[in-house]
Amino acid sequence: MTATFLTPDELIRGLNAGEPDARGQLGKMLEPSLRKLLVALSRDWHLRYEADGMVSRALRLAEVYLRARPSPAHRASTWQALLGELLFHLGRVLIPRAASADAPPRNNVPELPD
Repeated sequence: MTATFLTPDELIRGLNAGEPDARGQLGKMLEPSLRKLLVALSRDWHLRYEADGMVSRALRLAEVYLRARPSPAHRASTWQALLGELLFHLGRVLIPRAASADAPPRNNVPELPD
């Protein structure tokens, strides 16, 4: 697969149009970093889920997040900025939902206000 979308804005437009290459390019770009994040979360939060299942669900969540955002928010975005935004959003969403109730958070993770 070749990168058919040259900018983040083009990629998001492709996702919104339902182009299969857009989903593939997003997965190829995001999967290695996302896998590292999820393995670290799984280790640090004592998660009971397998990394492969979490990666596929998190990739879908990233796509939904991008499709829900207005396109002008990404017009000036770089690939690195988009990757950072997605990893931040996914980490923020996944930590409180995935942690088991009986596993205390690590001391270096700040408590979030209710």
